Amino acid sequence: MENNRSKFRINILLFSLLIILAVVQVLLLNRYSTVGDKLASLSASIEEVEKDNNRLSQKIASASSMKTISLKAKEIGLSSISNSISLSSPSKIAQKPGLSL
Repeated sequence: MENNRSKFRINILLFSLLIILAVVQVLLLNRYSTVGDKLASLSASIEEVEKDNNRLSQKIASASSMKTISLKAKEIGLSSISNSISLSSPSKIAQKPGLSL
């Protein structure tokens, strides 16, 4: 009888352990699936931001090209000068008075 009772206790213990491990497994799988969904969502957001960054980089490169800048300058009335005009003749700053070269 004692042998049957110990076997019964071991069976109940093993069954309880099996139930506990099954519940833990379900909880872990639920958590990992939730984390996986968040990871997929974040990955999609990162890809979208990277696409926007690339598009904006191309837009900046286009807007800062010499041709675009030249057209914008003409639109606001700026023009290029072919000759430089000086109001005074250039002076020799590093020359001591009385010395000639």
